[in-house]
Amino acid sequence: MDHVNCRGISKVIIKFIGEGHPVEQFEYSGHTVNITTLLHPYTVYRVLVSFTNDAGLMSTADMLVINRTLSVTPGSVSVSDVHIINSTSARISWLPVKRPYGVVSSYEVCHRCNAL
Repeated sequence: MDHVNCRGISKVIIKFIGEGHPVEQFEYSGHTVNITTLLHPYTVYRVLVSFTNDAGLMSTADMLVINRTLSVTPGSVSVSDVHIINSTSARISWLPVKRPYGVVSSYEVCHRCNAL
């Protein structure tokens, strides 16, 4: 990457390229922007950064960073089948989570009895 005089940087352009998502581009010229809230969870992004200095010269090469956004709570599951085996057992089947937002490593099944 070409070196740009840091004291004269007037604008930073950041492009986020995520698989299956449109390119997100942000221009920074002195105002703080929280870009992480605009990105999709658990997605690998290629991040391209370029600079423009006060003389209007832009870096001729982009800085490339590849990173994955953090995972978040997955979407809900849909129960596809409940089979009563006996008075104390049941088999429950469900469809995979449509939006896992990460790696689903386990499920938790809770049971609550309502006494009459």
